[in-house]
Amino acid sequence: MQYLIGLLHIQNLLSTNEDCIIKILTHFLNEALWKNYEESDNEIQFSKKLFIKPKEIENKLAYLSNKWDRLLKENYCVELSYPKLSPHLEEDSEPDINSIVHAMYITLEAYLDAYSVQDVQEIWESLNEQSTNDDDTNRTLHNIEANEYSVTEDFIKKYRGIYQKNEELKLTFQDLKNRSELPSVMTVFERISLLGL
Repeated sequence: MQYLIGLLHIQNLLSTNEDCIIKILTHFLNEALWKNYEESDNEIQFSKKLFIKPKEIENKLAYLSNKWDRLLKENYCVELSYPKLSPHLEEDSEPDINSIVHAMYITLEAYLDAYSVQDVQEIWESLNEQSTNDDDTNRTLHNIEANEYSVTEDFIKKYRGIYQKNEELKLTFQDLKNRSELPSVMTVFERISLLGL
């Protein structure tokens, strides 16, 4: 869901109909579209991971009641404001480069997470390692069947496409980096390990 919302937001910001964040980002870099947007002094802030292992709570109602009581004692319940509904916001304000890069980063990360690209990469590496380390390839094939791996042609095409587009993006980043043309705001993508930056 995060990927789809991010993609719609980026399509709206960049006025594009492309439906792949990797292609959008590659085009953004190849065409040096960052030059079309204003620089910003605001630093890109990243939120914590969304899916943290929850606490084991036996009595949920008692836990929530205690938490609520603590919040009331700390006067945590202040007046809530919703900036989207605030009258001082300019509706036609142009986005700055930081907000666009941040949106692309979040969307790319969500895309890679939605397709579990990192997990699939690790599985493929372990399977490749097993097949090169084992003398008997029949035993490896038997292990794969025993674990009930099911790989369809659509699956292979999808992941091959993702990896090919990812490789193009990686080469684009490295080319800009080697020519010292990569803007500093784009260094946030170094946090994504699959790009290998």
